[in-house]
Amino acid sequence: MKLRFIWAVPLVLLIMINIGLLLFILSNVHGLKELASLELFILMWLFITFTIIFGAYQYFIWIKNKRM
Repeated sequence: MKLRFIWAVPLVLLIMINIGLLLFILSNVHGLKELASLELFILMWLFITFTIIFGAYQYFIWIKNKRM
């Protein structure tokens, strides 16, 4: 089994979740008004996003160096 592109799986899932979240917020009129009150949620989401991006980059480096 080749693990060459497994590093892209978290990024694809993250992009799909982000697009879904943005579409949900934009389709909900009250969502735009309440977005300002979601500072903690946005900070947590940014932390999770950067964690997933860092993990995907780490997988990419491991695969590139043939450690995986």
